[in-house]
Amino acid sequence: GGKSTIIKARQKEAGTPVWQLPDLALGPQDFRYEADGDRGEVTLHNLGSAPSQPFRLQIRNDRGSVIFERRLSSLPAPLDLRPKIVVVPVSGLRAAGDGARLHLRILAGAEVEEITTRNNSLWVELPR
Repeated sequence: GGKSTIIKARQKEAGTPVWQLPDLALGPQDFRYEADGDRGEVTLHNLGSAPSQPFRLQIRNDRGSVIFERRLSSLPAPLDLRPKIVVVPVSGLRAAGDGARLHLRILAGAEVEEITTRNNSLWVELPR
């Protein structure tokens, strides 16, 4: 015969229901960069069910130095089932060097609760 394991769990405290939270996000397809003009853009999304609080897009080089930062206001929730995005123009990334790895991060602050923060960070490589 097989074994069964029974796990009893008890909720210690109720969190905010996910349907009341924002979810800021970026993915690999959201970073575009043209080395020739040292210009690009990053598309940021709110995938959640509530508008976000103000937040920042920060780009660091592989040594951890901030090479770009932009403060952004609230991003609405896609309650009408249409994407809610903001496209952020970026420049000055060439200073990190050809082929450099960059860390893009959405910084919403510790006081801002989101559905998940796993989609708030992305590593990219600049073209050589």
